[in-house]
Amino acid sequence: MGRRPKGPLPDSPPGAGLPVIGGVWLLKERAYHVLREAILRLDLKPGEPLTERALSERLGVSKSPIRDALIRLEQEGLARSSPFRGFEVARLTEADMRNVFRFREAMELYSVEAFIEQGPPAHLAEIEATHAEQGHLLEASDRVRAYEDSRFHQVLVGALENPIFTVVARAIQAQVRRIQNLASTIPGRLEKTHQEHDRILQAIRARDVGTSREAMRRHIRSVLEDTLASDQLRRVTAASGSPPTGRP
Repeated sequence: MGRRPKGPLPDSPPGAGLPVIGGVWLLKERAYHVLREAILRLDLKPGEPLTERALSERLGVSKSPIRDALIRLEQEGLARSSPFRGFEVARLTEADMRNVFRFREAMELYSVEAFIEQGPPAHLAEIEATHAEQGHLLEASDRVRAYEDSRFHQVLVGALENPIFTVVARAIQAQVRRIQNLASTIPGRLEKTHQEHDRILQAIRARDVGTSREAMRRHIRSVLEDTLASDQLRRVTAASGSPPTGRP
C-alpha cells in the first residue's frame, strides 16, 4: 500500500518535497520512480506544472532523464502535456475519478467472486490477518500504519493467480492509489473502510457470492463519494489552480 500524505496537505513550491537524486546509475529509472511517488503521494499536486528545468535542478540530474520520466508518466495517466504549456500533473476531475472507479468496481466485484470460488485457505488467512492488524492499529490511533500496512484488496487480487487479470489491474493501479491516498486523509474514512471490509470479509467467510459482491460495490462507491465530497479534494485541486470537480 502506498504512503499516504501525513496530516493536512500544505501549500508548497513545485517539487519542494522531492529528494535529490545522486549518482549516475539508471538515472532515467530513478527519476521516473521519484516523480511517480511524489505524484501518488500528492506532494506534486493535480494540475501542478512539471517543468523540466525546475525538476532537473531539484533532483540534481540533467533534463534528459526528466523528459523520459515525464513521457512515461503521461503514458501511465499521471501526467499530461499540451502544446505551448508543457507537462503538468494529471488533474483529479470528477469525471476522471468516476471513470477510474467504474473500472475498479468491475475489477473488485470479479476478484471477490473469483476468490470465493477458487481462493485457497492460506489467502483467506492472510486477509483475516491484515484486516485484524488494521483494526488493532486504528484502536491504537496509528492511522498512518493502518493505511500503509493494509493489504486487503491486494490479497484478493493476488490470490487469483490470473496473469491476464493482474496486467489489467495494474493498468489503473496508479490512478486508484492516488485517489486512495487522498481518501485516507478524510477524517473517519479509514474507520469506515475497516467496517466495510469487515462486511465483505463476513460474506467471504460464508462463501456468499451475492452478498460479498454487494458489500464490495457499496465499499467502492462509498470511497468515491466521500472523496468527491471532501474538503481535502477541494483543497488539493485548488492548491494548483485545477478546475472544480463539479461539486459545490
